[in-house]
Amino acid sequence: IAGAVVSTVGALTISTGTANFNTGALVRITTLTLNGGELSGADAVTVSGQATWNAGTMSGSGTTTFNGNATITANGNIQNLTGGRTLNIVETLTFTGANGDFRTGSSETINIFGVWIDETAGTSRIGNPFGGSFEQATFNNTGTFRKTGSAVTTIISVFNNSGAIEIQSGSLAFSGGYTQTAGETKLNGGALSSTTTLNIQGGKLTGAGTVTASVSNAGQVSPGASPGILNITGTYTQASTGTLN
Repeated sequence: IAGAVVSTVGALTISTGTANFNTGALVRITTLTLNGGELSGADAVTVSGQATWNAGTMSGSGTTTFNGNATITANGNIQNLTGGRTLNIVETLTFTGANGDFRTGSSETINIFGVWIDETAGTSRIGNPFGGSFEQATFNNTGTFRKTGSAVTTIISVFNNSGAIEIQSGSLAFSGGYTQTAGETKLNGGALSSTTTLNIQGGKLTGAGTVTASVSNAGQVSPGASPGILNITGTYTQASTGTLN
């Protein structure tokens, strides 16, 4: 919708084609349903109510902020966040369904200020799945990322945590790098793995279960869950500022 000054769109459903917002104004949407097609542009887009992302793409250098609750449905679908776009989660986003990819490019940012609930029941991936020399998007979690689904979710993107990671079921796998500067990563019924060293610079790694990774601890590692065992299968390295309780 280039060339027009848009302040409020109301309810927006995109199934095919492209809604391109390049007005220089803040774009306010009451509810968003993305079934296909593309939401693009350099504008900042806010969604005050429910956002439903079943398929399709968000692209462009702008931002999309979900101020209301949101749902991303896998079920073999592919959602794409590309073009350097930033996605902000302010309330609760539920990643549901099974066997799908939430794909990113190489320069996107996902900020979790609220809650991301991963309840997917089949193998799912988040990030750039093509490997090789491709760079990855970045997750910044200052809120809560909660894994409740029974299957494996692999986060290929770089993941920075200063909030809460709760693994209640299934397995949460990192392959793009995991750094925690504050907050807590807790195993509470699920498993955690990483192809790179889990870098605990601050905060806690707690709970009971298996961590299939090496751990560098400059924060606090607290095994057990009244009672319980935290089994680290890789190398455990503790810095002078780290503690093991």
